[in-house]
Amino acid sequence: MLDLRYHAIAGVDPNLLSLDLYLPTLAPSCAAPPLVVYVHGGAWVTGDKRSQIATKVRYFADEGLAFASLNYRLSAMPGGAAGVQYPTHNQDVARAIAWLRERATMYGYRAERITLFGHSAGAGIATLVGTDPQFLAAHGRSLADLSCVASLDTEAYDVAAQVAAGGMVEMVYRNAFGSDPMVWTRASPMLNGTLTAANRVPPFLVVTRGTAARRMLSQRFVDALDAAGSSATLHNAEPLSHEGVNDAIGDPSDAVVMPAFAPFLARCAR
Repeated sequence: MLDLRYHAIAGVDPNLLSLDLYLPTLAPSCAAPPLVVYVHGGAWVTGDKRSQIATKVRYFADEGLAFASLNYRLSAMPGGAAGVQYPTHNQDVARAIAWLRERATMYGYRAERITLFGHSAGAGIATLVGTDPQFLAAHGRSLADLSCVASLDTEAYDVAAQVAAGGMVEMVYRNAFGSDPMVWTRASPMLNGTLTAANRVPPFLVVTRGTAARRMLSQRFVDALDAAGSSATLHNAEPLSHEGVNDAIGDPSDAVVMPAFAPFLARCAR
C-alpha cells in the first residue's frame, strides 16, 4: 500500500507526510507479522521513502515481516525554498510511528513493539525518536512501543561536534539544526540527558565506518547506552562506503552488514 498519509498540513506536499506499507504474503493460519519501520537519509534535505528500497522490500517480505518506509518534511536545499529544522523531522517520524501503531489491526500486522531503523540523517532521526521520550509521548506513545533501533552510519549523536567540524559538515548541520547551541544540545542523544535507566531506551545496533573520529563517536554513544542500562552493539562496516551500508540491508550477497543486522532483527521481531 503506497502513499498512505499519516498527517495533513495545509500547504505541505502530501508526499512528505506519507508512508508506504508492504505486507508479506502469509498463509491464513499464520499470525500477524511484526512491523519494521525505515527512515531514509539524505542530509535532512533530500531523499524519499522509495529511494534504495527494492532490496529491503524483498528481504522483509521473505522474512515474513511487515515493512513501512516513511517520508518526513525536509530542511531547505541550498538556494531553494524554505524548509524545516529540528525538531520537525523527528516529530513527523514519531507521528508516523504512532499512526502505524494505531492501525495495526486495520492493516493486519503486529505493532505492539516496532523495530525502527534508519540510515545517515534517517539514522539520526531514528536515534532521537528512540532515545528521547518526548517525541512519541506527544502522540500518546512511549519508547516501550519500540522493540529495537538500528542506527546505520550517522554522526548525529553529537550535533555540536559536527558544527565544530567546519566546512560542508557544519553547513549541513546548521541547515538542519539552526544556530542555537542550546538546540544542538537538545538534538544530541549524547548530550541531552535522555540516556538514562529511567527512560528504558530500547536495544540498539550501531553500524559505523569511516574515520577514526567518526568510529570513536559511535563507540562513545554505545558506551553511553550501556551505562544507561540499554543493550547496545557496535558493528564496524568497513570497507563499505556510506551508501554501501544502506545498500547492504537485505542484499543476500552482503557479508559486512547483514551478519550483524539479520540476527539483531530476528531478536527484535520475536
